[in-house]
Amino acid sequence: EPEAARKLLALARENGAFFSKLPGAGGGDSVLAICKSGRDAGRVKRAWEDSGALAWEVMPAKAGVGLDEKA
Repeated sequence: EPEAARKLLALARENGAFFSKLPGAGGGDSVLAICKSGRDAGRVKRAWEDSGALAWEVMPAKAGVGLDEKA
């Protein structure tokens, strides 16, 4: 895993993520963090954005997982 991905994984753990990993084939182009609360998700998102990463907060919905465009 690339150093940039390791940094994002560490930031996720330090900011309240319940679980984090590289979901793809290991190229480091995406990182996933699962949080138990919206507060923790917000902290992870802010930490990632402060490090220069592009981050989205997604929530489960009746129709499946969707992107909240307000987030």
